[in-house]
Amino acid sequence: MFSLIITVMSISLVTLLAVASFYYGGDAYTDSAHQARINQVNNEAEQLAGAASLYRTTHLEPVTSIDNLVDTGFLTDWPEGGWGVGDGYIEMLADEGDTKVCHDMNEKATGSRTIPSCSDVDPGDSRMVCCTPATP
Repeated sequence: MFSLIITVMSISLVTLLAVASFYYGGDAYTDSAHQARINQVNNEAEQLAGAASLYRTTHLEPVTSIDNLVDTGFLTDWPEGGWGVGDGYIEMLADEGDTKVCHDMNEKATGSRTIPSCSDVDPGDSRMVCCTPATP
């Protein structure tokens, strides 16, 4: 009888520890996934900026669409996410799924968590900024 009680108690303690680790460690798991998404977006932005720079150097004109980069072979495929081309620069268009990523990227790049309109972004600014599509 004593060993049955000890076994039940040990199973209960192990279960309690497992639940506590998932509860208190959950933020670490979700935060690392968020940081991975930020890093992915930054890498895509760097690749797009490099491809746009090569395109501009080769063709002596700014990129007008990401299709230009794909069609001319500077990119093999469209990048994941909402990317667009502004007035000679690459922009990440903030959508519902990546709003938190955009807030954090903008804070890292500019010190502000606001997501500006794409029409308000300075094309000469080399910092990568998420923006909302400009309404015509």
